[in-house]
Amino acid sequence: MRTAAQIMADMLARVPNDVDKRDGSLIYHAIGPVSEQLEEVRLHIDNVQDTMMPILRAARIRIA
Repeated sequence: MRTAAQIMADMLARVPNDVDKRDGSLIYHAIGPVSEQLEEVRLHIDNVQDTMMPILRAARIRIA
């Protein structure tokens, strides 16, 4: 499962290099909450999948 930090790093990597991406910049602060929300959405999706398809949950636990 990808964390908000990993999602944010991927999102920042897609921003052109001529844009300030340092901590404290506008884009950094704009992307931060979005990456946290995406992580939360992913957790909800996993919970729905686990509830609806217990076989997939069992397989994911064995793989991890």
